[in-house]
Amino acid sequence: MTRKKYVWNMFDFGANIRDEGGVKGRNNKGLVTYDRKVKKDAFYMYKAHWSDEKFVHIASKRFVDRSEDQINVKVYSNCDEVSLFVDGNKVATQTGSDRIFTFEGVALQDGWNQVHAVATDGTDTYEDVARFNKVKEPNPSYECPDQGGGPVDNWFEMPDFRGCGSRRIDDYG
Repeated sequence: MTRKKYVWNMFDFGANIRDEGGVKGRNNKGLVTYDRKVKKDAFYMYKAHWSDEKFVHIASKRFVDRSEDQINVKVYSNCDEVSLFVDGNKVATQTGSDRIFTFEGVALQDGWNQVHAVATDGTDTYEDVARFNKVKEPNPSYECPDQGGGPVDNWFEMPDFRGCGSRRIDDYG
């Protein structure tokens, strides 16, 4: 028996009765943003499980400011081996076929940290880069407003990291 695969919402879409997440009139549960510019982490989770096109993706890149001394870094890949580096230093290598690699207790230094994931498939390698800013206090724009309401700052906007060594591996980069 062949099993079919479905995705509920590929894209965020208009829904006039919605008033959630600081955006009126929009259902934000798609795998890609309403404007089709940002593929959310869930997009890459599906890609890791359903696509034959090899890749690696570091999750939570849009959560740039981090106040914790150590973080967990989740990586999606349909390769069987992923290595993680922080500022050029190897943290660990994990192997497995479940498509989700979680590196726990990854130390961050004050200021900017470049996190680099390298996946291998035979002799082919695939790379992704994220930059996290270790700050002293949590960024208040990442927190949901009080029950009193108010807009939620949208942190989908990525800072411009041109020149920091990031590479786009494929169209899904």
